[in-house]
Amino acid sequence: MYPDYQYINQSIREFYEAYVLYCFTRLLINYMGNEGQFSMALKASVSNTVITHTFPFCYLEPWEVSCRVLYIVSVVLVYCEVCLLTSCMMLII
Repeated sequence: MYPDYQYINQSIREFYEAYVLYCFTRLLINYMGNEGQFSMALKASVSNTVITHTFPFCYLEPWEVSCRVLYIVSVVLVYCEVCLLTSCMMLII
């Protein structure tokens, strides 16, 4: 719509997406207590816990719950922080 403001609009959109993802991830962790309690809850759960997918993903293999979930959550948080930083840098430049 406004090609002159293309990079500004893109960086604002990326900033907002990263912010929403970061807030949602922090909400999930805080809902479980904190990172330590979240980790202990995952370790205390049965290691053979398997989650089956609903339609349309029912054709994928079932997902086994493990401590890998905590690692994925930490990667998402780092991604959000880096994305927030780079989108701010893009606005400044």
